[in-house]
Amino acid sequence: MALSSLIKDNTSIHHPQKKDSKMMIIRTIDRLETKLNYLQTDCTLIDIVVKSLQSFFLVKPLTTAEQLIQVDKELSIAHDNVLVQIRALHHIN
Repeated sequence: MALSSLIKDNTSIHHPQKKDSKMMIIRTIDRLETKLNYLQTDCTLIDIVVKSLQSFFLVKPLTTAEQLIQVDKELSIAHDNVLVQIRALHHIN
């Protein structure tokens, strides 16, 4: 349950100024929760990419120049994807 829902359910406000203040706090909490959910998703995606790269290199020994070229391509793509996700994280902050 979201923190803002707990605040809505567990407090009663009788004064208009307190009600406005409460609503502003609830909106702020909602925005923070949304931002944290996006960050958690982005961090999870980055972690998945890194772990999949680690697994790939542990399983496949490289023996030919063609394999090295393929690995270089995959690394470049993965690196670019991780950088895009990291830039997005910095942009959110």
